[in-house]
Amino acid sequence: MANTVAGARSLVARVSAKAEVGARRAQAALLAQRIRRSSPARSGDGVRLHLGCGSVHLNGWCNIDNEPGSVADVRWDLRQGLPLPSGIASRIYSEHFFEHLELDEGKRLFSDCRRVLRDQGVFRLAMPDLGRIVENYKGPWRDVPVLQDPSFAFIDTNAHYINHVFRAWGHLYLYDYDDLELRLRQAGFGSVTKQEKGISGHADLCGLETRAESWLVVEATP
Repeated sequence: MANTVAGARSLVARVSAKAEVGARRAQAALLAQRIRRSSPARSGDGVRLHLGCGSVHLNGWCNIDNEPGSVADVRWDLRQGLPLPSGIASRIYSEHFFEHLELDEGKRLFSDCRRVLRDQGVFRLAMPDLGRIVENYKGPWRDVPVLQDPSFAFIDTNAHYINHVFRAWGHLYLYDYDDLELRLRQAGFGSVTKQEKGISGHADLCGLETRAESWLVVEATP
């Protein structure tokens, strides 16, 4: 009797696991279709993915986010990766998103970005800079643009400032350039270069940043 029960449970587990895999594949296929519709390839180019778009909608891009109130074309939890075909994207862009992921989650998504990016593609990221934050802590922290908002008047010391930056806005892991470069190279990117906010050698990557605190901007290529 015990063997019969155990066998039945094992069968149910296998069927359940198979159904879950099937459901995920169907979800991935649907996501890929929606992304292609949102950012159709032009003249053989790949799609352009805007990860963690929040309130910023980029025309001609597939804007992806899972937060309520976002202006996303596609709702998707990016912690689950990008269930898309390899080499589908010509551009990937993200501003002030990766610092809201745990390091391991960010590393997995960096690797997935490399996988879906075409060999001639570009991955551009903009985010707060841990190095700049530390400099502010040691110096004129009151001059940080976001702190000019009267709602941040409660921040009254250097220590209060840096603790707030680490914990506020859902921040989970802050990068400096050296750390970000390492993570991107670990993910398989061959080149990682610093960029100025709003400036790029690629016309479609110019003028994308909207945040005053986008102090760390890089472009990574295979």
